[in-house]
Amino acid sequence: MKRSSTIVKFLNNWKNDGDEKSKSSAFKSIAASCVSTPLDLVDWVSKNEFKDRGEFVKLLLNNPCADEFSYTTHTDLAKVLKSEDEAFIVPWKHKLPVAEPTRPWIYREDVERIDLGDGNRNYAFNEESGERKILTYPSISTLNNHINPFNPFFWIKKIKKDNPDFEEDEVLNFMEEARNSGARRGTATHTAIEDFTETGKRPGVEDLSYPYFTSIESFIEHRVDHFIALEPLVWVDLEPQLQRAGAGAMGYLDGFAQTDGKNFSLIDWKTADKPKQKGHILNYFMQVSMYCVMLRATYGYKVDNAFIVVGVPDREAQVFELGPEDIRENVRTFLHGARGYFSK
Repeated sequence: MKRSSTIVKFLNNWKNDGDEKSKSSAFKSIAASCVSTPLDLVDWVSKNEFKDRGEFVKLLLNNPCADEFSYTTHTDLAKVLKSEDEAFIVPWKHKLPVAEPTRPWIYREDVERIDLGDGNRNYAFNEESGERKILTYPSISTLNNHINPFNPFFWIKKIKKDNPDFEEDEVLNFMEEARNSGARRGTATHTAIEDFTETGKRPGVEDLSYPYFTSIESFIEHRVDHFIALEPLVWVDLEPQLQRAGAGAMGYLDGFAQTDGKNFSLIDWKTADKPKQKGHILNYFMQVSMYCVMLRATYGYKVDNAFIVVGVPDREAQVFELGPEDIRENVRTFLHGARGYFSK
């Protein structure tokens, strides 16, 4: 595309141009080539000064003319600036109109975990009206673990094969440390993604999240147009479906975003030290499918699809995409299994 190639060529040559006058002329030239009349970006450029390429691009894309830019143009601009230390924030891509949620977003900082003496994880937060709302549903993870219980047999067998001298307590300690390690890298990677999408800051090579974030980064840059919400609280009342008093689920979904220039998608981030086999992660599919139901129940948004994105060191992330029928089938399976949890 002419507009995209003109901008990218200009930015690639910028560093070799030390003449401020020539640089100013180049600003005007690129503006004239990438904006259709009657929008006059040339005048806008002539009245602004830019310290570096990152600042120029951010100002360019915040101009009303940016609405005319194609998805390809934005992606190419990201590639140009990717290796630089200039601040460049991800949610600059073209945005489709997004309806307001049916209720205000609720995030972790809005929620208090409370003890009602029932041994459950209960959440409380204040509504806009000032009313105190308390959720007593089990977490989606608790329900998923009930439906898909962890079977340690094959893991224990592998650990003993790799470490034939391990005693039983050493095997158990190894398993516990592996679980804790997975939880730490998962938390670190979620934090890194949130920081990147909000500030453009990438984790350093010494950070625990670095190998997993760099695996996922390409998906964010090339598939995600912009994030609508990151880690909001979601919940759903399941009494009508399960015919069980108090049935429901709650949790924090990872991300709700516009993707591929057209879809509204739910995204679940995962990390692993080697690629996952689809048949071994069916619990992931059930969980992300239920998050789609919970998002609609809580905020009124219907998704077009969902992604499970697995960050794996030294390679691009694995991306598992679920369409509407996949989501419906996983929800049916989940609800069938959850019925037993609420019958206890």
